[in-house]
Amino acid sequence: MADAARIQDWQGRLDQDARRRGAQADRAIALWAGAVLVLMLLYICIGPNPYQHEIVVDPLTGGAEASPVNRLVWLGLFGLSAPLLWFRRRALPAMLLKLLPLLLLFAWFVLTTRWALDPAVSTRRLILYAINLLICVAIAVGLD
Repeated sequence: MADAARIQDWQGRLDQDARRRGAQADRAIALWAGAVLVLMLLYICIGPNPYQHEIVVDPLTGGAEASPVNRLVWLGLFGLSAPLLWFRRRALPAMLLKLLPLLLLFAWFVLTTRWALDPAVSTRRLILYAINLLICVAIAVGLD
């Protein structure tokens, strides 16, 4: 009888340690998601050229110049948010159901890249938007 009580005490301590580690992991994931959110908002608000407030027009195309750093920053933010997607992978199916209308809109965008005036640019833009969506999903499930 005493052995059974000791085993139950031991199992209770193991369960309490597991709950404490789970709560600690949840706090760490929420802090990481918050850091990624702050970095993303800083980049969106400040941009790649913080001291340049006027639009520079490309003389060859007549449009605004695109920053070559933009793609790298967004890929870096995606790399920072990938662990959030991994650790919260059980929450992703429910999130995908909530995002179904948006995913259908993305499917429409995939179809429209076939007849775009510049399919290469349209495809790059679609990939960037998909990366932005994945970053937002990672932050949402990380802060949940």
